[in-house]
Amino acid sequence: KRHTIRSLVRVMKNNDYLGPVYEAEFLKDAANETQVVLQLSEQCCTDLNLQNGQQCEMEVQFQINRLWFCEMHKAIDDLPNLDKVFPDLKNSNFCISFQSDTAELNEKQQAAMNFVLSVTGNRSSIPPLLIYGPFGTGKTQTLAKMTQALVKQPQNKILICTHTN
Repeated sequence: KRHTIRSLVRVMKNNDYLGPVYEAEFLKDAANETQVVLQLSEQCCTDLNLQNGQQCEMEVQFQINRLWFCEMHKAIDDLPNLDKVFPDLKNSNFCISFQSDTAELNEKQQAAMNFVLSVTGNRSSIPPLLIYGPFGTGKTQTLAKMTQALVKQPQNKILICTHTN
């Protein structure tokens, strides 16, 4: 919803596509958590003989604004080297263990959590932890579980910054 700029629509009937594809404007201000609102073009309404309030089954393809993603990729591309982003942990002096104290996390999520929770000593020598992945892979859930565990230790100070809601 945040990054959608336009949509492509076409009529469907009995799982068959009918007619051409039309562009529809995505009305962000009219969208809410459970529905989106698209404004069909005058040409689309004329061609399909659609009247206000009439229902019509359509396939919808959302087009996202890729600029946001391109800027994030550019930030990584502009780094002079990737040692801090993708450090070589083979020769590190801290231990990463695999515990299963949070059943909701998968193995990779648990490894990230264990990394954060097991780091002690000189924190300035510890490389940053980069958590990345496609939508819906559990990044936020992993960070939430880490935060829950870290706030139990009074010496910890936590700052969470994000560019999304």
